[in-house]
Amino acid sequence: MVRNRHCDDVTMENKDLPKIDHDILITLVETVKNNHAALLDRIAGVKEDVVEIKETVNLRITDHEIRIKALEKLRDEVQPELVLEIIKRNDKWINEFKITWKTVLVVTAAASAIITFVLTTLIHINSLFGGK
Repeated sequence: MVRNRHCDDVTMENKDLPKIDHDILITLVETVKNNHAALLDRIAGVKEDVVEIKETVNLRITDHEIRIKALEKLRDEVQPELVLEIIKRNDKWINEFKITWKTVLVVTAAASAIITFVLTTLIHINSLFGGK
């Protein structure tokens, strides 16, 4: 009788030992095969994902390159330095016009007030000295 190395409290004969080892090895091999197959499936899924991501990134890079070329062409056509100078000149003119317009309004309002006062005073004086 030989003690089984897997179980301390069970004794077996020599002829049963290879069968048990064989069964354990078969179970182990089947488990490894199943795990290996599952792992290969996952790796295949990851490979597909990587290919899809790569294609998407390449498309986005191509789109960005097209946009950059269009923006560079637009920049060259528009000449932003010249446009900026024109905008600054127009802003200065608008501010000066606002100041001038406000001044004209104030002078017109003052002149209207003075003319109204003078006319009102003349009408009162005329009514005091015999007017109707």
